[in-house]
Amino acid sequence: GIMPAVAIKVIGEAGQGRSFGIYRAFGSMGFIIGTMAMPWIFNDIAVVARIQAFFLLTSILLIWRLPDPNTSGPQKFDLKAGGLNRPIALFLISYFFIAFTDPATFSFFHAYARSLGGSTRLLGGLSGMMGAIALVSLPIMGSLIDRIKGEWVLSAAFFAHVCRLFLNSLISDPNYLWLPILLHGISWGGVEVAAIVYLAKLGGEGSKATLLSYYMAVRTLGASLGSGAIGYLAENAGYVPMFRTMAFVAFIGLSIYLLGQLSFSKRSEPSSHMTHR
Repeated sequence: GIMPAVAIKVIGEAGQGRSFGIYRAFGSMGFIIGTMAMPWIFNDIAVVARIQAFFLLTSILLIWRLPDPNTSGPQKFDLKAGGLNRPIALFLISYFFIAFTDPATFSFFHAYARSLGGSTRLLGGLSGMMGAIALVSLPIMGSLIDRIKGEWVLSAAFFAHVCRLFLNSLISDPNYLWLPILLHGISWGGVEVAAIVYLAKLGGEGSKATLLSYYMAVRTLGASLGSGAIGYLAENAGYVPMFRTMAFVAFIGLSIYLLGQLSFSKRSEPSSHMTHR
């Protein structure tokens, strides 16, 4: 939750969406190198783990050169859960349902590919394709947010997420599992950039770090609970019913978000105050 806040602080207000998208694209570059290139170069899990541990230590040294997002001004608002304004609260509730289904999009997606007979090379190719699409789409999503409302990008991303989950359930040949990944740029990339920029603008200068920590907490809680539920469904009902159930859960999150946006569309633009309206 702190790293996005630090990134937003470093980037500033001008071209925030595009700049944050580029920042996240570097994460996708690391994902591609870590999941594809490293195993190809060093065909030993222990060696790869040691090298990646070295990169983590190096990142700790670099973090000390970054500004603290909380030192730019006093904490202006009391960010208790009950004090969040309605747009932020509804977004976090809706995102919980999206995060709940995230494990089905990633780890269980690869397990599904394996169950269909997919090879290790195929699984690596699917992961690499996700990273490559994210590398290209993240700056595009960021630039799009600078030009149109972040709410529209989030709506499209949540809808694409529902479609992606349901599309998984229609594919029985592992060689065609690249088709749902075509939606990765908007279903994951749109949320990854738009959610951070959207919350940072709603939160105001003095509360970005805490608010983004709330976002990461909801994300972690949803994914943790979802992993257990998804695993149970996949084991007892099968992958196809699991994907369709998760598509419905994601649709609930999309519906909550859209209803919230409709209720606020006739009002003035939400202010950055963190108290109840």
